[in-house]
Amino acid sequence: SEGPHNNQKGHEFRLALVRDPRFGRLVNDVVVEFGNSRYQTVMDRFTAGADVPYGELRQVWENTTIPGTLWDSPIYYEFFAAIRDVNRANGSHIRVVLGDPPIDWASIRGADQIDAYYPQRDSHAAMVIRQEVVNKNRRALVVYGEGHLLSSGPLGADTLVAILQR
Repeated sequence: SEGPHNNQKGHEFRLALVRDPRFGRLVNDVVVEFGNSRYQTVMDRFTAGADVPYGELRQVWENTTIPGTLWDSPIYYEFFAAIRDVNRANGSHIRVVLGDPPIDWASIRGADQIDAYYPQRDSHAAMVIRQEVVNKNRRALVVYGEGHLLSSGPLGADTLVAILQR
């Protein structure tokens, strides 16, 4: 689990983990909650070493289905940059897979449209993990908040783990 979002100690652990030389030999993908899958090509270019303007890159974590500034912390950029640096230094090809549904904020006109995306967060992430990791026989580190990683959610709601277990 990411633990509490914006958790500095958790962030430091994840940085140490991805920077460990063994990590790139064991893990192909890192699936994150803090990235809108609509911007997967932007993230792929960035982690592959292309010059991606910060204004374009920041849309990855600023335009998720969670309105507000939850992901507007330097730790999320630092995490993506660390994977990019590891890929450059080690010749690795660790891919960051963005797990949040592909919401397009320019097309949102009301709260009901925003609310329609929220229940898709776990099912979309499970679909992405199946398509991008499991079906391709890859191995991934999944970085999500603890509520998504429980075997059952509040009031019996499906969690990411429950969906994947089925």
